[in-house]
Amino acid sequence: MTAPNHARVPEWFPPWAAELSGLYFSGSTSLFVLRGNVHDQVPLASDGSSYGSLADFLAEQVFGRWDLVLYYDLARGLRPFAGRDGARLKEMVVYANEKVGDLAAARKDSSTAFALLDRFVQNNIMSGEDKSSSAAIIIDHASFLIPSGEPGRLSAAASQQVVTLLNWAASPHVKRLNMAFILMDESSAALSERITSNPYISEVTVPMPDEAARELFLKHSVGNRDFSSVSTRSCWPSRSPVHSRSCSPSGNGSQRWCCAIPSSRRLGRAPSLRCRSRPCSISRCRPSSRGGSSSGRGRLMISSSECKRRWRQCRPRSLPRACLVSRA
Repeated sequence: MTAPNHARVPEWFPPWAAELSGLYFSGSTSLFVLRGNVHDQVPLASDGSSYGSLADFLAEQVFGRWDLVLYYDLARGLRPFAGRDGARLKEMVVYANEKVGDLAAARKDSSTAFALLDRFVQNNIMSGEDKSSSAAIIIDHASFLIPSGEPGRLSAAASQQVVTLLNWAASPHVKRLNMAFILMDESSAALSERITSNPYISEVTVPMPDEAARELFLKHSVGNRDFSSVSTRSCWPSRSPVHSRSCSPSGNGSQRWCCAIPSSRRLGRAPSLRCRSRPCSISRCRPSSRGGSSSGRGRLMISSSECKRRWRQCRPRSLPRACLVSRA
């Protein structure tokens, strides 16, 4: 089996995947650094019916027709990776043992893993273009293997791994084959400067999801339930400086109390919090003097003791930045 030799990319692919595919099919490089939001959930289908990790997307969509996809990180070692396709994974395990070698020997030792990969790359080159394997190698948390630092200050193993990657990137024989190498890390600044500044290595940024992507993920997470029915049972972050959404209406039906969420929390990630209906007494509240929480109309600050008491009843192990009362 060989990889398709054209640069046509499905329209629903995210822009970073289209950029990666375009750079690969141009023949200018075969080694990429994916940085940024690389550990988020991404859609695995055009209709947003399934989500998975970035490695799942690469294995199933970008390299879905390739003979072999190898995934490596320092914790889990070197292993075949096929995403959610169990049948393809079984085929890959047999194929990897035949072409690469015993992957169990490279479970934790990075030097052994890179030696196996380098031998596989050299054997694949000598096989010729007709008999070579189409293979992608994904290295996650790459900064732990090739950290930033001067060559003389790196360990012998890290220096060897940097040189191995540079040899793969500069090899004209590798570029003629269907082979790709993906380094994934949140920040390229944590990687060796010899890697990030090399002209044969391309850097692709995975951005944070925009509003449309977040809405699609929320619809997938909620399913057939209505958004309002979900948000009234749990506190979800909003775009305000102090994130607040009404949790449960109070007993008198005219007011509802809110649990404030610190603004450092990411939009779209709901905390594990369930709020109970608690009536609020306006006479016991005083106007808010804290920045961001007094701008809303009809919002008043509860006394600190009442705030802590109600929060402990809702979530005992942590305290909010502020508790607000909002008119319904």
